[in-house]
Amino acid sequence: MAFRDVRDLAEQLKLLGYPNNIPISVLSTPYGGPESFKAYSDILQWLINRLEPNLALAGGTRNEQERIQLVRSATEFLVTRSSIRINPRKLYASSVAAAQELRKVTALLIASPKVTGQEEEPIKSHIEIDLSDKIDELKRVRGLSSELTNRGAALYDLLQKELLNREVRNVQSTRSLELNATEKIIRGAIGSLQSKLASARAVLDGLRADNANLASKIARKASELERSRQRLQALQKVRPAYLEEFEKLEQELKTLYEQYIVRVRCVDALRSQLFSKNRTPTPTSPVVRIADSSMTILPEGLIESEEENEEEDDFDERDDVKLKTDRRVLRSELLNRDRGSTRFRSRIEGASPSGKERSKMIGSIEDELGPLDSSMSSEDFS
Repeated sequence: MAFRDVRDLAEQLKLLGYPNNIPISVLSTPYGGPESFKAYSDILQWLINRLEPNLALAGGTRNEQERIQLVRSATEFLVTRSSIRINPRKLYASSVAAAQELRKVTALLIASPKVTGQEEEPIKSHIEIDLSDKIDELKRVRGLSSELTNRGAALYDLLQKELLNREVRNVQSTRSLELNATEKIIRGAIGSLQSKLASARAVLDGLRADNANLASKIARKASELERSRQRLQALQKVRPAYLEEFEKLEQELKTLYEQYIVRVRCVDALRSQLFSKNRTPTPTSPVVRIADSSMTILPEGLIESEEENEEEDDFDERDDVKLKTDRRVLRSELLNRDRGSTRFRSRIEGASPSGKERSKMIGSIEDELGPLDSSMSSEDFS
């Protein structure tokens, strides 16, 4: 059937007077190609010129976009002018199936009434056809036709109900109206509408007053904000006289606080070492025991060099003098007690203090040093 369509197309083209050679072998390819598309495009252009002389179709055969545009413009022209529907896919494929689509155009040209040469006049069209507008018109016509169908169906239903509606309408028209009741109802409706109108006007007046008040408040707050902003800018530019002294004192306070933290940690570390030593005594020789027991354990801070005493000039002079005197007195008492205990131990030959005596002695020293540590921590913090 496929080759038969190509053969019939060639015969119809010869009857119509196609001037070029008809390559049947190229047109009868099952898959198509560039050569077959060019041959079909030439035939299509010639057939459209028979329908509309001097009409140039948009597009070409060089690339894909031009081929698509050519097929689209040809199908739109045939639909709008001749009411011939052509499958654009088959025409673009340019295979054997395209011959069957072109036979629709050739059949129309062959079936058209023949005219003599005297009656035949050349039709010249110098106006370019905008096919996109035609497509929009077709869509609009389809929408209007569907709307017309729906309205016709609705009108048919209403006409069927007209028989019943006519009787009801006649009954209502012949009924006598009660003028007093009607007038009363109308006046009541008018009164309710007037009251609603008055309330709406009152609400509108209130909203206008509120709007004016809010506008005045906004203006006042804006002026206050501007003044506050100017004042803030002025204060930011001014540097107080006490600010430098405040920053200096702040740095000194940070330094003193770091020193205080270090001293408190050292005291806690020494105290923990002392407790651990009391809990786990180590056996030693008698000579070493006498030498260890003769040493007085003093916390860090009581024995200080002259350089450390000179660095504490930041404290108050009276508190510093009082603290130094208390430390000297306590140091002298502890040294005198240590000397007395050393003499007493040297008299006893081969005797050494037991663990309980050592713990009692260390506990007494710790009890004596406890108030001193608390006074030192309070003075350092102050």
